[in-house]
Amino acid sequence: MQSVVDELAQAIRRPITLEDAGGRLLAYSVHEQPVDVVRVETLLRRGASSATLDALRDRGVYRYVDSCKGIARVPAIPELGFTARACLAIHGPSHVLGYLWVVDPDASLHKSAEEAIIRARHQLAAELSSRDLSLGARQAQRSGFVKELCLTEHRGDESLLKKAKALGWYHSPPYIAVVVQGASASRRLAIPAHLEDVLNQRAPSSLRGICEDEVIVVLSSVECGEAATMAAELAGAREKSAMVGAGGACDSLAQVRRSYLQACSAITLGSKLMSDVSHFDYATLAPYELLSCMADCKRAACYGREPVEKVMAYDGLHGSNLFATLEAFLDHYGKRKQAAARLSVHPNTLDYRIDKIQEITHLDLDDPSTRLVVHIWVKALSACSARDAN
Repeated sequence: MQSVVDELAQAIRRPITLEDAGGRLLAYSVHEQPVDVVRVETLLRRGASSATLDALRDRGVYRYVDSCKGIARVPAIPELGFTARACLAIHGPSHVLGYLWVVDPDASLHKSAEEAIIRARHQLAAELSSRDLSLGARQAQRSGFVKELCLTEHRGDESLLKKAKALGWYHSPPYIAVVVQGASASRRLAIPAHLEDVLNQRAPSSLRGICEDEVIVVLSSVECGEAATMAAELAGAREKSAMVGAGGACDSLAQVRRSYLQACSAITLGSKLMSDVSHFDYATLAPYELLSCMADCKRAACYGREPVEKVMAYDGLHGSNLFATLEAFLDHYGKRKQAAARLSVHPNTLDYRIDKIQEITHLDLDDPSTRLVVHIWVKALSACSARDAN
């Protein structure tokens, strides 16, 4: 592919880039004259940024190029630093394989240059088809390994490490599984381009696979520190119905299944507790999973639970805000000014409400043991209420 691009650039005297269907750089020619911001960015990043790709998609550039039988003329987009280009979509039997971009700010390509570009398309289509088959086979192997890690119980790491090495994945613990549910992965086991772009930027060496309607990403070593940020960015790049969950860290490949299940639990619980959020971290939600189980357990001791339920019932009858007051008071360790500020009330108002709570519950909130039990039940019943509301 690089040879074809070099020969074509020499023939038509224009800077050229060859990108795959997801905007990743495959080959490029040298340039002697100054070029625009987008070309420099593409060369440095080994592909266009997500902002550039989104802007081109939003403007319908890719739809237009895909529909052209010949060379498409793409006008300049000054706000992106994108000068005018000629672009040729390289089609495979069932889908677009890539794009050949030719910098042409003054639309001065001669007919002979256009013919040379069209001729190059046939060579590039053959190369890209071969690449596509190779990548498809590799992704299928990796998807199979990810399924094995996440859907099967394992007792040891030895065989898993051998399989990882056979796939060219040499990485060390800790490991974290990140799950994108509802990502609409294609039948070719191709991870959607908008997700792939985030993964290439945040976790380029991650192990990725597809299981049913889930994209599963296994992070290792230093990439684990990017898990929360990456989950948020994957959610930002998501399709409307997709949810993203990050599991907890584990020390061996045999434990990746546990991290995967935690990521799925984070999505299940988080979507019930926070209807306006689409990315969830199990480390943050784990206490609520425990508390929600506790709230549903009728065999649990009534000490602490019944007084808190009395506060909730009082709010229901009188339209008061005592439950939220109690939660703020306990969250701030009884510090009245901080709790009052959180509730946007005067500290004296907070004092009045706490007195009312103690009158209703007959509990001494100055006692540390009592505060601990009551705080646990406040969180448990709060989680349960949020879950039921959603």
